[in-house]
Amino acid sequence: DPRFGFDKGLVYMTKVFENTVSAQIYGIRYQNYLIEMLKAKTINQKENCGDCSLNGCNIEIKASILNDTNRKLNLLQLRTYQNVHFYLFLACDSVYDKEYIYILNKDELSKEFKVMNAVQTHGTKDANKDNINVSFSLKLNFSKENDHLKRWNELYRVSNINEAIDRINGAYKDGKKQ
Repeated sequence: DPRFGFDKGLVYMTKVFENTVSAQIYGIRYQNYLIEMLKAKTINQKENCGDCSLNGCNIEIKASILNDTNRKLNLLQLRTYQNVHFYLFLACDSVYDKEYIYILNKDELSKEFKVMNAVQTHGTKDANKDNINVSFSLKLNFSKENDHLKRWNELYRVSNINEAIDRINGAYKDGKKQ
């Protein structure tokens, strides 16, 4: 069932997913759940402009499960060269039954790449020097209080999906920055 757990929410889905399916599988489930909650339109991956569209804004979604052995939000293959306006990141914490939702626009994510020393997901700097389509990865550590986590919680964290929608709708209209 592609909608398994949607009616019970993220905490329930996390408890089931963390020991039963791979990150690739639960990532798609979380993505589909968030798209439905956003009331957004799914974008075909061949279009290279994120996972969904809401009121003219393209959104890329990434999700991780936090547990006893992994306390990092792993953000892999972030493609800022694509036509994406917002990045919605979800960390589902199975230890504390909490969810952390962050929403950043492209400029904010680019600044975080520098501050957090994002790394190229594939290849080396030298191998990618002429490649304009380079994806990056970074990790947000939840294992202890740190400057990055504090900044993200203050600047980018929203308390629920409706706040994320408000942030998108307030900052952009028809895909154009207001």
